[in-house]
Amino acid sequence: MVSKCPTCNENRNSNAKQPLIHHEIPDRPWAKIAVDLSEFKNTNYLLCVDYYSKYPEVSKLPSLKSSATITTLKSIFARHGIPDEVVSDNGPQFPSAEFNNFSKLWEFRHVTLSPEYPQSNGQIERTVQTLKKLLKKADESGQDPYLSILEYRNSPLDSPQVPSNAAKELRSRQRIQKKYYDVGSRVLPPLHKGDVARMRRQGKWLPVTVIEQHGTVPQSYLVQTPDGRIYRRNRRHLLRTNEGHDDSVNDDLEEETEDLEEETLHTENLPNDEEKCIDAEGNQITRYGRVVRKPQRYGLSSN
Repeated sequence: MVSKCPTCNENRNSNAKQPLIHHEIPDRPWAKIAVDLSEFKNTNYLLCVDYYSKYPEVSKLPSLKSSATITTLKSIFARHGIPDEVVSDNGPQFPSAEFNNFSKLWEFRHVTLSPEYPQSNGQIERTVQTLKKLLKKADESGQDPYLSILEYRNSPLDSPQVPSNAAKELRSRQRIQKKYYDVGSRVLPPLHKGDVARMRRQGKWLPVTVIEQHGTVPQSYLVQTPDGRIYRRNRRHLLRTNEGHDDSVNDDLEEETEDLEEETLHTENLPNDEEKCIDAEGNQITRYGRVVRKPQRYGLSSN
């Protein structure tokens, strides 16, 4: 019944985290890069980082227009080559028609990630934090920020120096990272076209209808609100409900159902409480091996 109550659904807790999905590690440098925009002291910067070597590029932007972003990327590509894939968020510069034409003309695949889910592009987010700290330290100490960036680029990475082993080592680290991250995670069932759901927004779950799954990124969906607005959100920010359903069967929420299933799996093989276990001395014992002692009642025999 809870999944059919609009008030209950609007104030539900956030979904549990999902199992970690890693970006594929390329087999060579500059095959796959991530890009993002950042601002420091009223100056806008374009940042790029290579998924293979972690090599960063940072350039000042004259404006936040798509044309300025494209021109800066062309300059970077002219130095390092055109990557096979460019990963970005959904900032207004990247989903534009102008940037789409740029990707087709320069023949690289452009992938945008789910809005309001920065952890899906963690590589560039970490690089942004690092470079902003470098700029801040250089500004406060009066040093040349470009020397700080140079020193950062020259710092050796804790990874194999042989190119043939680098990708293998990175994939091994990904497996270890996933092992620890996935503790407490939960696989949420996929959504389908027309499903009634809720979207997490500003601490509330707002009603939406699922349009379709986004084709380029896993766990990403297009949904529509009652006023006709279309949003793209990660599966973690979407909650499937049974609002408007007239089914007589009470379908619990997906998260609660999975908890019950897991509990059933853990308890189905335990001994029945009604089955008595007797040890060699004739004493009744519990499933854990403790002797069952009958209570001593006043004026009554223990037999």
